[in-house]
Amino acid sequence: IVLLKFPGQQFVYEMVEQPEGFEATNAGALYQHVGVDVRDIESAFKRAVDAGAEVDVPVRTVNAGSIVTKQAFLRGPSGERVELMQILSGDF
Repeated sequence: IVLLKFPGQQFVYEMVEQPEGFEATNAGALYQHVGVDVRDIESAFKRAVDAGAEVDVPVRTVNAGSIVTKQAFLRGPSGERVELMQILSGDF
């Protein structure tokens, strides 16, 4: 997993590599999913669905140690998996 966060910016980009033995739903993909940190997940989720994204996992709250987030997973037009994430508390 790689998280890119640039100093002075709120944007975080995440890329998760395919684990060994993982069955890819998107043939040829070298990654499991990409993720984007958003400020308003409900709005971003609605825009993506309205644009034709397929819902994989609807918006939910996730506790990961000292970080609490809302996240959702969508599928793009070629089957790629995209995570939307809004940090509620904590930081990377």
